[in-house]
Amino acid sequence: MTSLIKNNIHHFFSKGIWIVLLTFSVYAVYLKGIAIQFNLSFFEFSILALTDHYYILYFFILSFLYFLYKFAESNKKIEDMILMRSKRFVTYFLTQVLSLLIISSLFVFLHVMISIVIGIGLRFENVFTTVPVDINTLITSEFERFFSTPLVSLFFIYLHMVLGLTLLGTLFIFLRQFLHPKVVIACIIVSYILMLLSIRSEVDSIVPFLFLNNYIVLHHAFVTLGENYYLLFIAELLLMVCMVMVIKRYWNKTLTISLSIPILDKWNLSMLLSKNHLVVMVVFVTIHVLSIILRIGDLTYFDLLTIQFYGHGTGNFHLIYFLSLVVYNGIPLYLLSYFLEKESADRSSFITIRLKHKKEWLFSILRSASIFIFAYIILTISISSLISFLFRLPFQGYEYMTPVFEELHVNGVKPLNLIGIIVSSKFAELVFSFLFVFFLFCLTRTATTGFILLMASYMFCIFDTPIVNYLPTGMSSLLRMKETVGSGGISFFTTISILSMATIGLYIMIRKWFFQRIF
Repeated sequence: MTSLIKNNIHHFFSKGIWIVLLTFSVYAVYLKGIAIQFNLSFFEFSILALTDHYYILYFFILSFLYFLYKFAESNKKIEDMILMRSKRFVTYFLTQVLSLLIISSLFVFLHVMISIVIGIGLRFENVFTTVPVDINTLITSEFERFFSTPLVSLFFIYLHMVLGLTLLGTLFIFLRQFLHPKVVIACIIVSYILMLLSIRSEVDSIVPFLFLNNYIVLHHAFVTLGENYYLLFIAELLLMVCMVMVIKRYWNKTLTISLSIPILDKWNLSMLLSKNHLVVMVVFVTIHVLSIILRIGDLTYFDLLTIQFYGHGTGNFHLIYFLSLVVYNGIPLYLLSYFLEKESADRSSFITIRLKHKKEWLFSILRSASIFIFAYIILTISISSLISFLFRLPFQGYEYMTPVFEELHVNGVKPLNLIGIIVSSKFAELVFSFLFVFFLFCLTRTATTGFILLMASYMFCIFDTPIVNYLPTGMSSLLRMKETVGSGGISFFTTISILSMATIGLYIMIRKWFFQRIF
C-alpha cells in the first residue's frame, strides 16, 4: 500500500498548493507587522500565524477540502484495481487514513516553515510577552494559561491541527463510502456553516463535540472546554474507532436517502418553487435585510431578526412597519394565489379522472403550499444569516433592541427561542392566510377575491379595540406578543392557539363542504 500513499500525496499536493502557501505568506507578513508592533517573540509570532481563525476558516480549511476532493476523485479511477490487491477493505480504509495523517502533517508543516522564514528577525526568546490587551494578542495570552512556553504551545497547536484535519478527511472518505456524493457535499457544507457560526456566537459551547473547528483550532477548544480540552482528543479517537468498526462490518453497504414525493406534489412544487418565484423571494428578502442594516447600523444578528419580523402593532399606524408586514406576507400569498389560478387552468380532466379520491388533490395542494411557506421562512432566515456573516454582525444577544426592551420592562427573548417563535408563528399565520384565500377560491373560483380581502384585513390594525389583537391577520408580529412588548401584547401560546384553531376550522369547512365545488 506504499504506492497508494505516495499516489495520494502526489495528487493532494498538486500545483494549486502554491496558491495556498503564497496566500499564507502574504498574510503572515501582515501578522509580522502586528508582532513587531507589540514586540512579540519569534515563537509568539508563529502562534499568531498558525492560530488565526479567519485565515484557517475562510481559506485554510476550504483549501484542504478542495484538495481532498481532488485526491478522492483521482482515487475513484484506480479504486477497483487497488481493492483487488487488498485482502480486506478495512486495510484499504486504514491506508487512506494513514495517507490523510501524512498529508495533514505535511500541509501544516509547510505553514510552520513559512512562519519560521517570515519570523526571522524577531527576538528569539521562548517566553510569553506581557502586552496590552488587544484582539490580536488575546490568543497568546490564552495559550499562556495552559502552557509554560510558546514552543510547547506550538507543538500542541501543530498536533491539534494535524489530528483535526485527519479527522475531517477521514469523515469525508467515510461518508463517501456510504452516501451519494451530493449528500456528502451537503454534509460538508453544513459542517462548514456550523464552523462559521461558532466564531460568531457561543452556540458551540453547548455541544462542542459537534463543531469541527474545535478539533482544528486549539484556542477554540480552550474557549469551549477550558482545561478539559483534552476530551476532544478522546472524542477523535472514539470517532475514528467507530468509523473503522463500521467500515469493517458494512463497507459493502450503501445508505440511500430518498424522499418519496407523490407525482402530484412534484407537479405543484415545480410551479411554486420555479426559478422566477425563487428570484422574486430572494431579491425581496435581500433588499429588505440590506435596508435594515444600512438604515440602522449597529445591530446584532438577533436585532436584525427581531426588526425583520417586528410586524405592526394595533391602535396606531406606522407606514414602514405596515408595508414591511404586508409586503413580506403578501409575496408568498400572491404567489400561492397565482398558483391556484394556474393549477386550475392547467389541470386537465385526465388528471382529475385518474385521482382515486378528490381529497388526494386537496391534500396535495395543502402539502405543497405548506412546504412552500416553510421554505420561504427558512430562505428568509438563511439570507439574513448569510448577509450577517458578510457584514460581520455579532451572533450574540441584542444591542439595538436592548434599550427598547428596557423601556418596555421586558427581559427580551432568548436568541434561540426567538428563532423558534418567529418560524412557528409566521408559519401558522401564513398557512391560515392561504386557507382563507383557498376557502374563497372554492366559493368564487378565483383567488383574486380572497387575496384582496386578506390584504385589506391588515388595515384593521389601525383600530384601537381589544378584539383587533386577536384577529389572525398580522398576529405573528413580534410587536403584538407579550414576550417582546410586555403587558401590552398577548402571549406566544395564545397566538399559536388562536391561529391553530382558526386554521383547523377553515380546513374542516373546506374538506367537508367546499373543495368539491372546484371540480
